[in-house]
Amino acid sequence: MIIRQSMKKLIVVGLLLAVMNLTACGYFLYPERKGQTEGRLDSTVILLDAVGLLFFVVPGVVAFAVDIATGAIYLPKGGKSVIDKHIDQTRVETAPHADVDKTLLAAKLSANLNRPITPEMIQFYGATPNSPGAIPMEATVLY
Repeated sequence: MIIRQSMKKLIVVGLLLAVMNLTACGYFLYPERKGQTEGRLDSTVILLDAVGLLFFVVPGVVAFAVDIATGAIYLPKGGKSVIDKHIDQTRVETAPHADVDKTLLAAKLSANLNRPITPEMIQFYGATPNSPGAIPMEATVLY
């Protein structure tokens, strides 16, 4: 009997903690943003608040209300969200590749794919130098 009561208390405390974490996540994640009244919206905070809407409507609405009222949903001036930083790190650009004979590559691709491939259809892409763990060079055939 005592074990059941303690388990119930533990479950209730766990659920309350989960609800508190889902509500107003920007308020807890970025306390330095409190008091901001305008700026770009932080897509990370918006997504996390929206997750609260998926589980329970009331905590999600409370999360949006608290984050907007406190200003935690806004990015600081010149700031970027976590999603924007990740996209900037993984940007891929076209790059010339002098070591590869595009004509020979097009002929081999045509034979393997059983369809005509011209050298103009082949483009090489390289990741930006700042990308950690990115593949340095990749080839793509345009259809």
